[in-house]
Amino acid sequence: MATSETTPLLPGRKDAPLATQKGFGASVRGIFTNVENRILAAGFLICVAFSYTQVPLMYVFHLMVCDEYYDHHPPFEGPGQRCSRDEIAAGTAAQFSILGMSTTLCGTLNLFLAGWTVKKIGPRAALMIQTFVPAIRVLAQILGVIAGKRTGMLIIQSTQLFTIVGGPAGYILITNIIASELVEPSRRTVVFGKLQGSIMLGQSIGYLGMYTLWFQ
Repeated sequence: MATSETTPLLPGRKDAPLATQKGFGASVRGIFTNVENRILAAGFLICVAFSYTQVPLMYVFHLMVCDEYYDHHPPFEGPGQRCSRDEIAAGTAAQFSILGMSTTLCGTLNLFLAGWTVKKIGPRAALMIQTFVPAIRVLAQILGVIAGKRTGMLIIQSTQLFTIVGGPAGYILITNIIASELVEPSRRTVVFGKLQGSIMLGQSIGYLGMYTLWFQ
């Protein structure tokens, strides 16, 4: 077959006509049964679940610092909001900064532990650990919210130690490992990019969704 300037560099697939003959139902089923889509959905859903619990922590810290402040100062009197003071805002920012610092430190350690667990028990079991342990952390944080004030803040800050065993850094690493094992080599770069996009989309929806519920 003679070639010209308009000849495609890559020949068309032979099964293309068969693909066009598939029904709508088969196409929809393919969306949910495709391995790549399952990986992207897992990354998205896990990120939504974890990010959803981060926004209330800022509000909870604000209330705890406020209650702790008035335990050592005269009761609030006059117009305005009871917790609208510079000292309370500064204390809330300090607590949230400590929370972010501990999250970064424990998340770094979590990367090493997650890599080790993947080698020992496999990526599936390791991913289950990375998603189950943070659920225990949230349960402990609920106890901190119930305790309130300084005790509650100490409990919530201490729960960050759970992040060493399971947390966001670890499950992102493991989902990338799973993608590299299940996806064919020619598709890995594409899937890695889509996976990072799904993770960022899940985080943004989790943050904005919870912000809308709490502050609007």
